[in-house]
Formats: sequence, C-alpha cells, structure tokens
Amino acid sequence: MTIRTASQILDEIRSIRSLKSDAQLGKLLGNISQTTIGSWRARNSIPFKKIVAFCHREGQSLDTLVLGDLIPKEIPVNNLYLPETVALMPEIDRSLRQMGPLDRYAFITGLVNNLKTYADHTFASNAHPKDRSGQT
Repeated sequence: MTIRTASQILDEIRSIRSLKSDAQLGKLLGNISQTTIGSWRARNSIPFKKIVAFCHREGQSLDTLVLGDLIPKEIPVNNLYLPETVALMPEIDRSLRQMGPLDRYAFITGLVNNLKTYADHTFASNAHPKDRSGQT
C-alpha cells in the first residue's frame, strides 16, 4: 500500500465524476489543458490547491482521495499507535519526500487538522455522559 500517485488521484477524480478523458478532467479542475494534465501525470505532481478545491466543491474527503486504502476504517480510541499504522510510516515518508516543499507542508497540515478533528470528535463521543454534561 502506498500513497496514491498523481495519476491515480487524477484517475480517481475522473471515476468520481464519470469523466471519459483528461480534457474533461481539465475543464472540471479549472480550464486546465490536457497537456498540463499529462505533465502532472509525468511529474507525479498536482497543484494542491486544485485538489483541495475539487474536494471542497464535491464534498469529497481529501484524505481518502490522496491516501486511499491507507486510511484505517476505524481507529480504536485507546490504541492510537497501532502497529499497522507504524508499519506504514516509512512508505508515507518516502511518498512525502517526493513532493515539493509547499505541497508537503500543505499535505501534512491538512492531515494534522483532520486528525485533530477526528480525535476531538472520537474522544467527545466516547466520553462518559457525566463528563459531557460538565458534571463530575
């Protein structure tokens, strides 16, 4: 399992929207030429803003689009450092090293924010009812 390549991400977007060509994909992403889409595939690099805008507009999860199967379906509350997750770290590290510094920063910042939101929601929903009401 690896972080998806630019080509895989672009193909996933095409699949989500049932697009038949990179020309249609380019229109969807903001009047991007088919040549530019091909260049993104060849360089294995997509402007992060384009992907974020697509996910926001379409209500798609950025994490799912970029990470695919790497996202655990459920993280046990009392075991956030699962062996499976730790085992994936070298692969995630290799993939991040292939990104440019701005894309890497944006990617990591997005993941951290999503993890914080997930953890806040998970811990709040698993709190004892007295804890949620402010009673002790």
